[in-house]
Amino acid sequence: MYVIIQNGVHQYRVEPGQFLKMEKIQLSEGESWKCGQVLAFQDKAGELVIGNPYVEKAEVHGRVVRHGKSKKILVFKKNRRKGYRRTQGHRQEFTEIYIEAFNTPNGKKIKADKKQGQKKVLSGPSQSVKSVANKNSASIVTKENGKKRSRALQ
Repeated sequence: MYVIIQNGVHQYRVEPGQFLKMEKIQLSEGESWKCGQVLAFQDKAGELVIGNPYVEKAEVHGRVVRHGKSKKILVFKKNRRKGYRRTQGHRQEFTEIYIEAFNTPNGKKIKADKKQGQKKVLSGPSQSVKSVANKNSASIVTKENGKKRSRALQ
């Protein structure tokens, strides 16, 4: 069972008991969070309900766990043969939310299992990019020192 929600310009696939990293929102740690912008809802039987644009009466309830900053991304600009080089770093702020429950379109409330609560951590839209990059990497043994190095295939 899962729900696809929209928060700002990003869309996330969430399940009950999941931790979700999303762009920073202005709530303090421990506060409850609610999202009524449910784009699609799939129940345990596998029936998919798609909204137009949102599914009526469906909501996602969660709790803010923490705020933080992601890993640093370096932005490098260069004009060749001109001596122009600029490096700038950026760390995106995020809010981590624990998905506690769903309200289904027919009015039922589905809560997260306590056993399942600690196992899934997703980082939103950038997770699919990371998993694709890891699948396309290969180990290469260099002739100079015989050490293995990973290099992304292009």
